[in-house]
Amino acid sequence: QPDDTAPYLFSITATAPCTLATSRGISIGSSKDDVLKAYMDEIDPVANEDMDSWITVGSVYGGLGFAIEDGAVTYIFIGASAE
Repeated sequence: QPDDTAPYLFSITATAPCTLATSRGISIGSSKDDVLKAYMDEIDPVANEDMDSWITVGSVYGGLGFAIEDGAVTYIFIGASAE
C-alpha cells in the first residue's frame, strides 16, 4: 500500500479512440452482453441495479467500471471509485 508521500497510480480511464482491451477482451465498443459474459461471476447484482448505463466489476473500492451507451462500452475505468 502506498504511503502519503510516494507517487502511485490511482486509476486508469479509457475512451475512444483507445484500442486497448481488458485481459478478458473487453474494449471500447464491446457490447454490454460481451461484458456480462466475460465478468458475470464478478458482478454484484446489488451494486449494479442499473446495468443499462454502468457495470461495476469487483467493487467500487477496486475493480473495473464500464459505461454503457446504446448497448456498447463507451468508457472503461480501472481503480477505486470510493475510499
